[in-house]
Amino acid sequence: EMGEVMADHFGGTPGDYICGDVEFLSPFKFGREEALIFMGLREKGFNCGIGGPMPMAGATGPVTLAGILTQHIAETLFRSIVTRVMNNFKILAFGSGFGIMDMQTGYFSRSRPENALLHLALGQIVHKVYHGHFRGHTFGLNDAPCPSLEAGFQNAMNVFTGLLAGNRHMGAMGVICQTTSVISSLQLILDNECVGMVKRFMRNFEINEETIAFDVVKEVGPGGNFLEQMHTAEHFRNEHWQPSLFNRKTYHGWLQSGGMTDLDKARDIYYEIMKKDDPEPKIDEASEKELMRIIRKAETKIL
Repeated sequence: EMGEVMADHFGGTPGDYICGDVEFLSPFKFGREEALIFMGLREKGFNCGIGGPMPMAGATGPVTLAGILTQHIAETLFRSIVTRVMNNFKILAFGSGFGIMDMQTGYFSRSRPENALLHLALGQIVHKVYHGHFRGHTFGLNDAPCPSLEAGFQNAMNVFTGLLAGNRHMGAMGVICQTTSVISSLQLILDNECVGMVKRFMRNFEINEETIAFDVVKEVGPGGNFLEQMHTAEHFRNEHWQPSLFNRKTYHGWLQSGGMTDLDKARDIYYEIMKKDDPEPKIDEASEKELMRIIRKAETKIL
């Protein structure tokens, strides 16, 4: 019914707006309830996928990295066979949802250095052995309870090892304490700054006569400077990443300008955003009321 409302408003078919995703259970189990949901949606003509396996080393997978990697690959191949048969999904896709069980607390962590090693190993195997698609996790895989150095460093470790493994996806921005998926507006603003840095790293740099700048170096000569050169003005914005939160000043210059940290600046940006009017809704009031009526009817049936 909700799909029909959306199709009436935006066009298309109900199946364009309704889909499902059930989770695979490690080790090597597609649960009965998950299978019933999967088949039920398929019978109604809706798309339903199977989430990638997320074995936890020491709990639902071997504690050794080689062991959990092997299990993860086997489970992914099994999942791919099912989705190929049921959904005609012809891409061999691998994710990196490994978890490390903290033996003291039982916590499911995906921000340990072991996760970074598994990122690299799986990426190499996917590209060199299976010639498949690799989409690793990046931002949001941190255990920090609040925006902090812990969150930033753990995110960075997963982002850059993922890039080295061939991953080009950056998702889950703004998430902290990933097991419970707490969303932090401040972390989202900080992550956005980090994404700018990462995108600059991914863009690499060009080598040609213009960028080598031999004639400019020759013109400036020994003891000169490049600040007044037109070549500098023409290229610095594109060649050098321009931060908006991270510091650009000396320590004394930073103190004299207020001594604000990146978190302080993120907080100011947040308050400025919250002062603005809410965005215009993408759906009309009548359609929204109809969707809410359907939801309340479903809640009544459940209760």
